Amino acid sequence: MTTQYRNNLRRILLRTVALLAACFLATSLATSVAAAPSAQENWYLHPDSTLSFLTTKDTHITEVSQFTDLSGSITSDGLATLHIELASVQTGVGPRDIRLKSILFNLADFPQANVSLQLPDGLIDEVVSGNAVTSQVEVSLTLEGQSKLLRAKVIASPTPDGRVIVTPVAPIMLDAGSFGLLEEVEILRQIATLSSISETVPVLFTLIYQKGKVTDKTESALLTLTPQVKTSFCQRLSPCKGTYPDGRAPVQPTGPDGVSVSPK
Repeated sequence: MTTQYRNNLRRILLRTVALLAACFLATSLATSVAAAPSAQENWYLHPDSTLSFLTTKDTHITEVSQFTDLSGSITSDGLATLHIELASVQTGVGPRDIRLKSILFNLADFPQANVSLQLPDGLIDEVVSGNAVTSQVEVSLTLEGQSKLLRAKVIASPTPDGRVIVTPVAPIMLDAGSFGLLEEVEILRQIATLSSISETVPVLFTLIYQKGKVTDKTESALLTLTPQVKTSFCQRLSPCKGTYPDGRAPVQPTGPDGVSVSPK
């Protein structure tokens, strides 16, 4: 084998190895980009999410209740929504569930409570990059047809499988009087023959979001906002006049059939 032949063979092998290495690198980069979570995608609420609230009766007895039917999304514009089916309330006591549905919640007219907020710029990007972020946010809660703005401090954290978990730093305190429900609370107290029922309710949640398609419930939540509250969220979204951030026309929300329960 001549020296020239060996040199030519060496050059061919080196080129082949270089070509294979380049192909492997390109494939690896393409795979990494495809697998990396993108903050520009829509996210939806995972079924493992939880929302609970505490009630105190007779001054010292505190009980935990929850809503089991939750849905929601985060759009690519950073508009986060949470929808709570009020008929899914579970207190651990059947008759009490019925009283809440029939007296406290007007399910026939308002089957859902809706939460909306505009996430700060860059928050999802930072979480997707692997960092936990603590943020003070302004939240719109719509209950019984009334929208109220609340402030809350939350932590958004990434998970190894690419999801985002949002939890409050401290319980969010809801006042029944703010939503005109003091009379209903008093009726519940009298029916249960209690000396007192707390008018302020601490709320806790663990919201798990993962990439997916936004449902029409996002549109329903926006429709429940008062013009003043909607403006505060829409002023950073373009356009927000008769349509939603992705340009779709509003969908008229409808309540489920058969959710009205007569008092017992």
